[in-house]
Amino acid sequence: MYGPDIFYVFFVIEIAFNLLGLITTVDHGTHATISVEFHDKLTQRGYHFTDNNHYSMACLGMNGALFAAASVDGNPSTVFYKTSDNWATKSEWQVYLPDGEDATCKDHGGAGWKFY
Repeated sequence: MYGPDIFYVFFVIEIAFNLLGLITTVDHGTHATISVEFHDKLTQRGYHFTDNNHYSMACLGMNGALFAAASVDGNPSTVFYKTSDNWATKSEWQVYLPDGEDATCKDHGGAGWKFY
């Protein structure tokens, strides 16, 4: 239980925003919480999940969201995709980049997802 002398400060950081919706993260120290919200709530349902990789980049598309984190403290750079479809089971994938490679920026164009 939280005592009266203990204050917890959490910052909400926006990591993606476009005409489809908004992706935010809240850092809790040991982990973060990612929230995906859509502007059109009639056609898309928002969701949130626990983020142990501390994703710092994201991109929101019609079919899903792509997240990435740079390598930190010996942990490899990570790229994670999660679909927006509610009917698909196990509709996500994750890739760890080789040592010496980092995801530094992302692009979602008409040709698909790209990380550099």
